[in-house]
Amino acid sequence: DAGSPANDDLRPLATSGVMIWNTGGPDLIAWLRSLMVPGSRDMLTQNLESALKTLDEAGLSSKVLPLLQDGLAVMTGVEERGGQSVPTLTLVLPSNDPTGAIDALNALVKKIAGTWGDSKYFTTEPLGETPVYSWSWPPALQIATLAAPTYGALKGTVVIGTNKEFTMQVI
Repeated sequence: DAGSPANDDLRPLATSGVMIWNTGGPDLIAWLRSLMVPGSRDMLTQNLESALKTLDEAGLSSKVLPLLQDGLAVMTGVEERGGQSVPTLTLVLPSNDPTGAIDALNALVKKIAGTWGDSKYFTTEPLGETPVYSWSWPPALQIATLAAPTYGALKGTVVIGTNKEFTMQVI
């Protein structure tokens, strides 16, 4: 119920979205896998297949997803930056072990990032009592303004977003 006070407390000012209660992280990944057409040469299928394979090899299915529960909030919004509107997507995922899920997510990120995982591009900063982890990109890459994956653990939930400022507002 988007109008309930409890849900209003989750949302940053510039947001929209939906709460989905009967699904979770594993279902979201299964849905993404269902979009792939086996043997297809289309770019979307090839990119999605490659991304999911990389994530699985780094521990997504074996270490991160088992720590998530059903129930999922999807928030979309914008962040104003330098006169531009930057779109953002944030997931709020229930977990019995949010700290363990974040530790597994950190291991996944560092495994994929290699030596960049220990560079200035992967940061940790406190937000109250919550450590917030964020990935940035070298400024020369055009993706730098579109995606800064950010995540943190809260009591009973894991928050993962594409935009640092927006995700920190959710946390």
